[in-house]
Amino acid sequence: MNSRRKLDRSFSGYDESFQSPQYKKFSAFDNDIFLQPLNIKKYLKNLRRIQNLESEKFFPNEESYIQTYFDEIYKNFNHNKIKYTNESKLDIVSNILANMGRSGSVFINSTEYLGYINKPVLLFYGIEHLSAFYLNMHYNFTQENSSLSPIMSSKYYKHGIDSNQFNRIDINEDLPNLFKYKIRLTKQGFASRFFLSLGFPLDKYFLQQREISLIELIQTFFLSSSIGISNKTMFLVMDDLSSFLKSSNKLDYDEDIDLFVFYMLSFIFSHLSRYKMYTWQKLITLEVFNIGFYLKYIIDKIKELYVRKIFSIIDHYNDKITLYLRNLDKESI
Repeated sequence: MNSRRKLDRSFSGYDESFQSPQYKKFSAFDNDIFLQPLNIKKYLKNLRRIQNLESEKFFPNEESYIQTYFDEIYKNFNHNKIKYTNESKLDIVSNILANMGRSGSVFINSTEYLGYINKPVLLFYGIEHLSAFYLNMHYNFTQENSSLSPIMSSKYYKHGIDSNQFNRIDINEDLPNLFKYKIRLTKQGFASRFFLSLGFPLDKYFLQQREISLIELIQTFFLSSSIGISNKTMFLVMDDLSSFLKSSNKLDYDEDIDLFVFYMLSFIFSHLSRYKMYTWQKLITLEVFNIGFYLKYIIDKIKELYVRKIFSIIDHYNDKITLYLRNLDKESI
């Protein structure tokens, strides 16, 4: 069974009417149904059956990919210990995951009632919770897994992203210069574990501890993500930000480069909103190059699309697992 999704990247419609196999539009009720502990437990039980097959031991990823990550970061840790092996604990875990998913969705949806000065903080909390939900739907990094204790150092609990140059901002900062500022990815921390579960190319990003600028993320957001942005909007952005884009490179395409960009932008915006509020307030009201307008647009887009993509991926795997097990059961009759 091929683990990678390779869903169609084509889309129809723009903004509110945007439709894509990568971003199915589920109702709030649909998501709530899936977040019931009973349905989560059913998913985990089916996942265990799949991962008990020799060829699918770390579905939805290859074992070699998982092992490379742990060999790089936790050399003496047995990567098999991240699997759900104890079915008797699935009731407890299902409730934990239900709360993760619900809190993530609630945080993200609640940003609707906040102004743009505070919105990014709650947005990033929601994204982290929803990402933790997805991660633990496939690998057991929950507190119930006592086997993880050897790797739970202080770095284990960090975001996995170093705010780096953004820590040095002062109130007299020339705002357009912020586009050149960079975050630094770290090998350890939550972010690398989440993107591990997606099958993201960690060797090009987290394992390299790569530095990425704000303008690289913004350029990739507008020009390389199939997220319902019209050509007209792209041309306007390129024209407004041309002086910054000349010295910038888009990030390499990957199946989930959009989620990566959403995640990193929300981290940067949250950091600015929380620790550099004066600078953030100036940024989101900056009319030069329409910067304030674009930042607000990005936040609104992330708020809508992050939830849609996470649930679309889970829905895809749920269908794939169900069909595979059904065929397997037929063959055994």
